[in-house]
Amino acid sequence: MYSPWNGAWIGIPAQLEYIDPQLVLTPAQVPPDVLDYDCGQLRNTHPDDALQHGNVGTIQDFANANNGLTRSDIIGQRGYQRMGPMISLPYGPSIRYIRDPQNPDVIIDLRHMLVVAYQGPFAGNSIEIIQGMGSEQSAYDHQDYFSNSLGYRFYELYISQIRAQPSSFTSLVVQFLTQPQSQSGASHRTRNNDPNLINQRCP
Repeated sequence: MYSPWNGAWIGIPAQLEYIDPQLVLTPAQVPPDVLDYDCGQLRNTHPDDALQHGNVGTIQDFANANNGLTRSDIIGQRGYQRMGPMISLPYGPSIRYIRDPQNPDVIIDLRHMLVVAYQGPFAGNSIEIIQGMGSEQSAYDHQDYFSNSLGYRFYELYISQIRAQPSSFTSLVVQFLTQPQSQSGASHRTRNNDPNLINQRCP
């Protein structure tokens, strides 16, 4: 599969995770700003989820279940979704919904962080449009946008390490999500997933 991150092919069979670039719609939906997030959507625990039933996991739960596994091993644990004639995406890890370790009131959708975001922002935003055209309830969900933004930053920072050491994938996810903001204000996070700004929006 072709990734926008460093133009790298990573060992995922194309038929299992592929978005034809010519199918992506333009212009893509603009994500909401962090200070416009819908707090209810960010805190959705997904009680209708067939595996977790609203029992949201923690980063430690995810680490314990996936330690030493590769990205390919993890993202297909729930199977694969055929979204159209030229789009197929994994459903994500068995522990799909976890609490943000830096803001436990907010739920991270790891399918969006680890699968959708891997395609890059343009595809991630366009998928929301495709969902909207199909009248899916999850279209334009702010939890999706938040989780996508985490994934964009994660792959931007760690794609080289993922390629060099595929079995380190879980530990890199944990490192990224748990690393606190430094005293200087520097952070792995970006504006749309900054825990301080989200706390300001959703106290």
